[in-house]
Amino acid sequence: MKRILIYTVTAGSGHNTIAKTLQDSLIAKYGGEVEIKIVDLFKDYKSKFKAFVIDDGYRFSVKYLRPAYNYCFKKKQKCKPVKRNTIGVSMALAGKYDKILCTLEEFKPNYIFCTHFLPAIALTNLKKRGLLNIPFGTMITDYVVCPYIEHTTSADKVLIPCDKLKEDLLKIGFKESQILTLGFPAKVEKCLNFEKDECEEKTLTLLIMSGSGSFSGLTENIKKLLKADLDIKVVFINGKNNKQKSKIQKIIDKIDCKNTEVENYGFVDNEFHYQLLQECDIIVTKCGANSLLEALNLGKVVVTTEKLAEQELQNVFYFKNFIPIFLLNKNLTLLDILKNEKFDKEFFAKYKEQLDKLNESNICEKYADFIFNSCKI
Repeated sequence: MKRILIYTVTAGSGHNTIAKTLQDSLIAKYGGEVEIKIVDLFKDYKSKFKAFVIDDGYRFSVKYLRPAYNYCFKKKQKCKPVKRNTIGVSMALAGKYDKILCTLEEFKPNYIFCTHFLPAIALTNLKKRGLLNIPFGTMITDYVVCPYIEHTTSADKVLIPCDKLKEDLLKIGFKESQILTLGFPAKVEKCLNFEKDECEEKTLTLLIMSGSGSFSGLTENIKKLLKADLDIKVVFINGKNNKQKSKIQKIIDKIDCKNTEVENYGFVDNEFHYQLLQECDIIVTKCGANSLLEALNLGKVVVTTEKLAEQELQNVFYFKNFIPIFLLNKNLTLLDILKNEKFDKEFFAKYKEQLDKLNESNICEKYADFIFNSCKI
């Protein structure tokens, strides 16, 4: 039995989604050969205030202080190594070291994997103090190097989604032997060989994530789209945000749509959510790596906004080098995109051909194999 400890942090939902995806992948591949424990550094090690600051503070910053957040993010993206064990990081990790050591003593893991830089920094500091002799790894959770990752250079491995990031990691102090490109472990993996009938002509369907995936300007885009009354289908998913669902429903009720078929959902379970993802052609959402890869792995066209957190924007720019991704702004609305682009059989056939060359398969299994084989017995 190999015991694997996965550290995560709730700062948005992405890191937790990755942790759960890795756990599911390990169990699917190795079953009874593994025992897995997921620990949220601030929620499981009770720190209500710190958990609030790191999660709600992050969400507040990217929603209301996005220009300042993006400016600071880019400012800290320096090629030369600098000290990242700042006052803020030190305060965040204060009181956590003893709890980490207690978990290590009780669970006795054979390997530790971090889906966020803060637990990886804590493990780096413990290793430097001679208090950690268990191998551990971490990962880059976007298609851009996080400014704080360089203080995790004691990790045995840092897993990255694409080779493009390798040069940046080498510049900030990682060795070639520490870096491994495995792709991104999305919850929804790539569909092997898109079926031909997926490219057949049918009613164009848009899936709009208008809850947790909402962004500034989306409401006005929705109003203009529904008023145009195009011969399309529009589906809304609002997550657990009933207030947002009611807001969308009021817009729908005020507009007499004769040609546009509209469905408006609140919370949907994973099975129905996956069904809606499969049935749509275009997904309108924010672009964390999880949501972006979820869409691309299913062969869907992505529409998002220029008003994204910097790491999300750089995710988009990375993939825009290979495929069309549409960014809404004051000069380009959702209605403009549908009028200007010919989303027909030929478009989707070519688009999915591009995706087949871009995306890899079985990435989650590769992560599971790596973690399992890294266990120290």
